[in-house]
Amino acid sequence: RDVADGVNLRSKGQTVNAMYQKWLRLKRGLKDTTFSNYQFMYTHYVQDTLGKKYLKDLKRSDVKAHYLMLHEEQGLTVDTVDAVHTVSHQVLDIAVEDDIIRYNPADKAMQELRKIAKPKKRKALTVEQQKRLLDFLRSTEQFKHW
Repeated sequence: RDVADGVNLRSKGQTVNAMYQKWLRLKRGLKDTTFSNYQFMYTHYVQDTLGKKYLKDLKRSDVKAHYLMLHEEQGLTVDTVDAVHTVSHQVLDIAVEDDIIRYNPADKAMQELRKIAKPKKRKALTVEQQKRLLDFLRSTEQFKHW
């Protein structure tokens, strides 16, 4: 099936980390802070785990399990796991585009985790509280610039 679909059999021995290195060389058009954040997320939460897996062996269930582990065992918020997903998905997209793998195993991997996310209820400051906060910021040397 791989031969018929044009999947590159010689590249099947590549790891996710090898694809990440290629992604680093090719990624353009991001603000420096965004790019740095993506690099941080990958090196801290993917590189030593999913990153070591061979692309040919990586399954969607592996990605889902990894995301659940980050949330449940390492205590990352769903938003942080979503940031890990963003960079992981982009890295794996390159492997799909290069015909190394047939589909992106990160596709739909966040769906279940997003369902269990409990949105934080936010409470707006009253006008009086806003005024007090701004007065405090203006009058405190440490926060004056804000």
